[in-house]
Amino acid sequence: MIKQLDLFAAFAAAEVQPVPMPAASKPFEVKKEPKPLVVNYEECALLKQWRDIKEQYPDALLLFRVGDFYEIYNEDAEKASNILCITLTHRGTSKIKMCGFPYHALDAYLPKLVRQGCRVAICDEIGEDYEKHGRMYRKKQG
Repeated sequence: MIKQLDLFAAFAAAEVQPVPMPAASKPFEVKKEPKPLVVNYEECALLKQWRDIKEQYPDALLLFRVGDFYEIYNEDAEKASNILCITLTHRGTSKIKMCGFPYHALDAYLPKLVRQGCRVAICDEIGEDYEKHGRMYRKKQG
């Protein structure tokens, strides 16, 4: 204890000068967060495609491939979420109901829908990479 006090006293008695900080080459900039993208989901290209295909199969539950998921919208989503016991949510800030599951789980979920008496239409993505063309085209499966 005596040694620690002696060191403290010696340090306190010494005249310690603060080390100057180097001048910044640029003033400090605060990066602004980008504004969130506000999308009118009712009018987006994906949902226009969904509506066009749904009009062709109004009595079928439409599984719509989006990336690695099959997404289901509106009344179809309510029905599917109850049958499959998956979460019913919404797309973005809109009130468009949706649910979905990974594409590789189709073999597990499709029989459940069919056993419950659902007619199912499956819509897959076709074409080139979205990055190149800006829009992914979809078509119904066999």
